[in-house]
Formats: sequence, structure tokens, C-alpha cells
Amino acid sequence: MSPVARYGAPRADRPSAPAPARTEDGNDWTWGACWGWCERPWLRVLWVGSATIPGGQVADLYYCGSCVRRMYRRVQSHARPHTHLRVLDCGQEEAGT
Repeated sequence: MSPVARYGAPRADRPSAPAPARTEDGNDWTWGACWGWCERPWLRVLWVGSATIPGGQVADLYYCGSCVRRMYRRVQSHARPHTHLRVLDCGQEEAGT
């Protein structure tokens, strides 16, 4: 079974997702180069996260509205069930110590 058929179809037990961001929607859009598929050099872009490459170099990723919508559709079509991770507070002492 393909990931799209397995995870991408809407289900009754999952609420509908919010619409992808668009310019003039109240998000913090800025001017710059799109790091998405279009790679246009100067337009309104939105910070969508950061990427880390081997060696520890980190860069902020900015996508234009068209690429945000494209990324949104790709994520929806390849979505997998959310896995909850257990977060440990390293500063907290263990019980009984």
C-alpha cells in the first residue's frame, strides 16, 4: 500500500487541518529568497523552520506562498500517525535521591 493511500486520506476520527499560510494572513512574512522549489530571489517569504546539515551548520528556511502551499500538500499526502515522544527533564532529580 502506498503512503499516500495509507495516510493521506481524510479520516472521520481526525479533525480537518488548518489551511496553509498565505501572505497577508497575520503571520510574520518578510522579503527575501525562497528556499522552496521555485528558488525565486526576491519576494514575500515565511520562515518555515530550520535545517541542520552534517557538521552542525544550521540555516533558516524561508518559503514563498506558492511553495508553502506545495509543501503543505506534500505533507498531507505523506502524513503518518503522530508518535508521542517522552521528554525527559535532565535538570530534575530522580525520586528517592
